[in-house]
Amino acid sequence: MVRNLTRQTVVAQRPVIASNPFARMRGMIARRFDGFDAMVFPQCHSVHTWFMTRPIGLLFLDRENRVLRIAAAARPWRIWLGPPGACSVIELPPGAATELLVQKGDQLEWMNVFDEKPAMQIRLIFAGFIAGCFMAGATLVLLSLLPQEAESARRIYGLFHWPEIQIVGLLTKLFHPHNADQGLRFILPVHFAYWGLAGSMVGWIAGIINHWMRKGSGRWLG
Repeated sequence: MVRNLTRQTVVAQRPVIASNPFARMRGMIARRFDGFDAMVFPQCHSVHTWFMTRPIGLLFLDRENRVLRIAAAARPWRIWLGPPGACSVIELPPGAATELLVQKGDQLEWMNVFDEKPAMQIRLIFAGFIAGCFMAGATLVLLSLLPQEAESARRIYGLFHWPEIQIVGLLTKLFHPHNADQGLRFILPVHFAYWGLAGSMVGWIAGIINHWMRKGSGRWLG
């Protein structure tokens, strides 16, 4: 619960706290205030509303949980910086701060805040990383099985893996500027890291879609 001690009112009955990197990274992206009515970001002085489709309310608090700034309806696709001294942020439904008569300087407190569990998100990201590494190995096997005359297939492979080639070239210039042959040692690590990262991103997006479709009450399902 989030209470306004100055006005003796309740700001949020069922808040959740974004205390882990996954919850903080996602925030209110692809979700609504369904099953919870506020999201608390401790040790945070700025937030963004990228990839959101609707406004949200923002309360910037200092170290003593006093309200420093209010954005009743922060529009999507913006970066919202807190004023000097801001140490935490509370996200609310749009207009909630105005309806609840929250004013600058009010003293807030929160207690019994539900902590979002990223169990399913972690599993999906890990599964995506493993799948990406498996795909990395599979592409190497397929490339070795291509006949020498399959130039078009090799050209497509090279185009698809253009980012890898650029990364290997950059690492070679940085660590072996006078011996390009030494750069060959970067090929396998970069290849697997590239596919593993791509798989992890797919897992992260799958976690967001999973949570959004099931509309869990602020919880990571799993």
